[in-house]
Amino acid sequence: MAFQPPHRDKIPSMKRRCHTHDYRSVSYYMITLGKNPAYTAPFCRIFDAALNPPDFTSARRRSDELTPGIKRILLPRNASVRDKAGTAGSSVPGAPAVSLPASPPGAPAVPLPAVELSDSGAFLRAGFRDFFRTESAILLKKIVVMPDHVHFIIHVREYLPTHLGRYISRLKTVCTLAVSELPGYPVDTDGNPLHIFEDNYHDRIIRNDSMLETERRYLDDNPRRYLLRKQHPEYFSSPVRITINGEHYSAFGNILLLKDIHPEPAIISRRYTPEHLSRLKAGWEEAARSRKALVSPFISKPEKEIKKAVLESGGRIIEILDNGFPERYKPSGTAFDLCLEGRLLQIAPLVYETSKIPLTRNRALELNATARQIAALAATPAAAGSLRVGPLSPKPPL
Repeated sequence: MAFQPPHRDKIPSMKRRCHTHDYRSVSYYMITLGKNPAYTAPFCRIFDAALNPPDFTSARRRSDELTPGIKRILLPRNASVRDKAGTAGSSVPGAPAVSLPASPPGAPAVPLPAVELSDSGAFLRAGFRDFFRTESAILLKKIVVMPDHVHFIIHVREYLPTHLGRYISRLKTVCTLAVSELPGYPVDTDGNPLHIFEDNYHDRIIRNDSMLETERRYLDDNPRRYLLRKQHPEYFSSPVRITINGEHYSAFGNILLLKDIHPEPAIISRRYTPEHLSRLKAGWEEAARSRKALVSPFISKPEKEIKKAVLESGGRIIEILDNGFPERYKPSGTAFDLCLEGRLLQIAPLVYETSKIPLTRNRALELNATARQIAALAATPAAAGSLRVGPLSPKPPL
């Protein structure tokens, strides 16, 4: 009998490579490097420049002393606060202007996010500059430095002689050596400079122009979202566990929406008669006006149109997702703003799958069943009594 290796369950990881992709090929990537938790100093501070005007003079002086040519204070390119000394603006020439949306009615004011690099962040940025000056095959398209991680977009312009991971490893080494020039930089047990980044990295393969623009906007919006999360932690806590009739789920967003649910989920079936569908739509519209949360996975095109109409009218939704939340999950785009306004609750499976799983008809029916189960909380006292909310532990209780 042939030897069979022991079975090992695949542990979900955001740092696993795509096994069908050639990481030497010409491609665009969005890369994320996390700060080594053992290195406690933040890479930057993020603050509201509209409330606390940046001290450009001190920033320029510090930059000239330690890291000439590195901008210490970065603002959105369309910001009204400008630095005549040239230390504000985009961190990569040619990056598109940032559009700061107006606050919706009842929502907190949109801040003017400013990123001020710390000494370690400035040396880190110098490490990026030096590395990409010597690697002509890889172009740095955009970068944003956050307090505990760095996002950047690269363009591999020609076929590489080795895996992209080798280049990322060298970049991390260059950055460690750059930051280790700071006085008192910590060392490991062998006396070597402590690695500035944690092990491994996360990559996202950018497959088309639309995705590239989406990633650019994500990086542009990172400081604003970070600032709003810090200013309004009540809307951006970690996912929690909810239990309904013995079924366990994870949830993120305004958990209080579970107390005020419209009893009819926003599910549209081909079997519905025009009269039945008309009555349902009237009820959903009334739910939006009365601020009751509408529950649905919003799978079909008509359901997505209902979702759009409800949100445009100021309504609230409980969205059923087909995958769990990844580590350090935070919503992005429209979902982020809805969380900020307290108008969104996302409910998902406990387990996050790193591989994309096609949405089958059976899975869609399961999601619809979950939506009906949650909507029943509004209609049935017994169902409401079965709801339990608690911390998200690794495994559901027995």
